[in-house]
Amino acid sequence: MASGSIIIAQTCEFINNQALYHVSIGQVIESIKAEFSSCKFIRNRVLSQNIHLNEGSMGLEIQSTTEPVKITSCEFTDNTALGVTAYIYMNRALSVLIEDSIFKNTMPSQIMTSHIFGGFMHAVQDSNVTVRRTQFVNGRAHSGGAIFILGSTTLLLEQCEARNNIA
Repeated sequence: MASGSIIIAQTCEFINNQALYHVSIGQVIESIKAEFSSCKFIRNRVLSQNIHLNEGSMGLEIQSTTEPVKITSCEFTDNTALGVTAYIYMNRALSVLIEDSIFKNTMPSQIMTSHIFGGFMHAVQDSNVTVRRTQFVNGRAHSGGAIFILGSTTLLLEQCEARNNIA
């Protein structure tokens, strides 16, 4: 989904998708509208061993967005990658709202963490992220068991639960 694109995903399932190099779930880049509601993202994985910070593998990439990106009532379970994050990567994502969602790993001991920065979320470079009523369970990472932020990023957490995350 690139410049000027619109995506509205309601009650969708993204299950067992694989990427050889970069993004296993999808990319939202310079979109004018992106909404994910009641979606499931389960066992998606990136096979690449490209482990450079901010260039490696990721699940859902949100980049250079000026309009709001909304993720509501979604489930993210057992997604894997060897670098950056297997879940949500945000770079210059100026308005992201995640609410009433759950991020979890049911087999955390099997996660390779040496190059993961943010077990579930990785936000950098002027991203502005609000997370409400969301759970982060069994995250594993080198840095940021559940969440990793860097570079003038703003993160607001409201009524969230982080449980059994390890970095």
